Amino acid sequence: HEALISVHEALISVHEVLISVHEALISVQEALISIHEALISVQEVLISVQKALINVHEVLISVHEALISVQEVLIGVHEALVSVNKALISVQEMRINVHEALISVQEALISIHEALISVHEALISVHEALISVHEAQISVHVHLSAPTRR
Repeated sequence: HEALISVHEALISVHEVLISVHEALISVQEALISIHEALISVQEVLISVQKALINVHEVLISVHEALISVQEVLIGVHEALVSVNKALISVQEMRINVHEALISVQEALISIHEALISVHEALISVHEALISVHEAQISVHVHLSAPTRR
């Protein structure tokens, strides 16, 4: 009877450890969602950078056309420099956004690492609990195999 109680207690321990594993896996899932969201932000910033580079390209085409005539050159260069300046400010702001998104990715990876450490520790606990269950099963087997006393 005591061996069956030990088996029952060991199974309760296994259940508690499995709950911990489940919670750690939820943390991993949340970290992966954070990474996914950060990568979406990076993608959006890169799309904005591409648009800004297209704007810069269009401005340079305008500058080239302005060089055809001397009178248009001075006006065109001035407008083009204003546009380039705005585009460069936008690119700089987007660069900052990419940097912040990469920091978020790094933090999410750290969270995943910590969660995986928790999973590893929980699995060690499961392993130890299963050893206890196995030992209890051996005890029950020995108890059941022993000749019955009357």
